[in-house]
Amino acid sequence: MKRHHSFRLLVLILFVCLSGACKGKFPSSPTIVTGTVVDEAGVPVKGIELTLSGTRVKGFSPIPTFDEDTETDSAGRYKLSYVVGRNTDFVEIAIVTNNKYFTYVKRDGRYEILTSSFTLQHKEYGKTKNVNFQIKKI
Repeated sequence: MKRHHSFRLLVLILFVCLSGACKGKFPSSPTIVTGTVVDEAGVPVKGIELTLSGTRVKGFSPIPTFDEDTETDSAGRYKLSYVVGRNTDFVEIAIVTNNKYFTYVKRDGRYEILTSSFTLQHKEYGKTKNVNFQIKKI
């Protein structure tokens, strides 16, 4: 009898893990990224396109799971929002510069060159994150 109970418990645990609950909890609230884009003189820049995107990694191939786009307003502000699903392994934000600008991200009060996109950490999913950028003409 005890053996049968242990087997049922093992099957239940296996079922829960296979259904995705062991992969980690994903929030039901949106991941919101806000911030500003300024030029090298600190002046807000209007009309800069930003993309919030998700990627799933399967084998050696990255598979896009979502893309959200927006543009900065006259004060250089932007806001992107998306509910990140279980099928997303990475969430990144990027400025679309069309090779006209160098892009910098503000960390610890200083701007640092950004060589690719800015990746959000898994613990930031479902929360609001402020990411400020600076662009300089090439």
